[in-house]
Amino acid sequence: MFTKNKDEKSLVYDIPEELTQELAESLGSDVKKEMETNPKLEAIVFNTDNQLVSYKGFKILSQLAVAQKRPKLQMYVLTQLKATITLIKSEGMDIALKPVETLFEVPQRAVSAAKPTTKLDVSFINPFIEGAIKTLDVQCQVTVTIDKPLLKTKDTKLPVIDILGIIGITSKTFNGNISICFPEKVFLFIMSKMLGEDYIEITKDLEDGAGEILNMIFGHAKRVLNENGHSFEKAIPAIVRAKDLSVSHLSDQGSIVLPFKSEAGEFFMEISINNGHPS
Repeated sequence: MFTKNKDEKSLVYDIPEELTQELAESLGSDVKKEMETNPKLEAIVFNTDNQLVSYKGFKILSQLAVAQKRPKLQMYVLTQLKATITLIKSEGMDIALKPVETLFEVPQRAVSAAKPTTKLDVSFINPFIEGAIKTLDVQCQVTVTIDKPLLKTKDTKLPVIDILGIIGITSKTFNGNISICFPEKVFLFIMSKMLGEDYIEITKDLEDGAGEILNMIFGHAKRVLNENGHSFEKAIPAIVRAKDLSVSHLSDQGSIVLPFKSEAGEFFMEISINNGHPS
């Protein structure tokens, strides 16, 4: 099973499962039809979504790439799996069927038809949820629970924020922001537990705590996600403090809100994604 996105000069196939011989044959038939009906095609991208590519499936794509005679048309395999990249290169197909690890390596003409290389799905979100629960439990002795994650819209009702920590990230697979947002009461409760003192107001020195907590959560998520093909590096959080804050991410793919509950009240994390080229 596959889906496709296209414009006048580019065609992107999203392949969310192993590329078997049967799937490759179906894919090849569709590619041929698209090539027959669109003489202006310049880029075809097979986004394997880091799924396995069987040898027989690979051979069908290879034959397709070799058979096409258009000098301006280039075919790509989007993958970060070393096994797939090695297979393409060992078979001498890395010119006709060029392996790329990110859409940033594909000429701009192909990006407009492409879906994000990272999806805000369970496998991406869970490490942040686990990181938040573990960090607050171990470092702050605060037990928190997660409510159902939700897609943020203009009608989404969230707690009033007084302080937030935010990390901006650009990598091969993710371009976006991750933030943690606290009402004053909740933040003071967490910092009092973390530092072993009672605090009644957010001071300049205390502000850094929001960044420290987010950094620890991100550190946990980074380790898990990098083991699964991402390439996140260390990032420095920024702190924003004001009454009645709101988070407005400049994102073309929307934001996911992770709402948490604690003894002192609610707070939330927000993950926004923008997998186009960084502006």
